[in-house]
Amino acid sequence: MPTPSLHFEIHQGLTFPGFQLLALDSSGAAVVQDEGTTYLCQVRPAAGKALAFELSVIRGTEADGQILMEEASAATTAAFPLGSFVYDIVPIDTDDKAWEPILKGTIKVLKPVSLPA
Repeated sequence: MPTPSLHFEIHQGLTFPGFQLLALDSSGAAVVQDEGTTYLCQVRPAAGKALAFELSVIRGTEADGQILMEEASAATTAAFPLGSFVYDIVPIDTDDKAWEPILKGTIKVLKPVSLPA
């Protein structure tokens, strides 16, 4: 099965609220995650290029399969470089083994737009 894609924008200097994912297997049942599973979300200008920044992704506690991309504060996003980037979210198991990405896509970091008063 191909890795699902999600494309989104972050506005530099504004709080990024994050989002919730629900990992399902091919039958539609929530994937039970090991309590020790962590996630790595690295953002790069292109695949194989140097790291631009990382986003925090954690295993949710509310339900099986829940994965949370955490909020990034306005101060954090202010330090993100402007431009288009690629990312993937990779689970890391309790033995520090990295698995195949569970999500990938693009992120555009944009200047915030303000309307005239």
